[in-house]
Amino acid sequence: MNLLRTAAKAPVDGASEHQARVDRIIAQARADMAAGTLQVARGPVLTGQPVALTEDLLDRRLAEEIDYARRHLDTLGDLLSNNGYLLHKHSRELQSLDKINQLLAHVARVISAANRRQAAASITLEDLRARLMRTGLAEEPADSMPPIVH
Repeated sequence: MNLLRTAAKAPVDGASEHQARVDRIIAQARADMAAGTLQVARGPVLTGQPVALTEDLLDRRLAEEIDYARRHLDTLGDLLSNNGYLLHKHSRELQSLDKINQLLAHVARVISAANRRQAAASITLEDLRARLMRTGLAEEPADSMPPIVH
């Protein structure tokens, strides 16, 4: 008698359909990436109308890289926030990861947009939109960047 042997568990109702859906989404994203038509920064972080993509391939690739880094930060934030101790001790810092995630999503969207001014004007993070849309950018001193708030 093998005590280490366990019976196979039946999948939870809907689990196999969910996995099949995830597999289809990943396959489509990989196909879009291979074809160069992957649309970045369109997840739940952003709202509003989708923007037309720029024809500049380097700008689109830069936006994809920013979105790639954003997804890694999102995964890290999820991992850390699932730890009750870390969540209790560092909740403000973990919220900062979320804000950085949103900021990167918006920046990627602006970089990949054919009309960057229109994309910047549609940003829902008010402080980022104000910084990007301010006038007199060339006349501002280099130390005019906003402070980091903890």
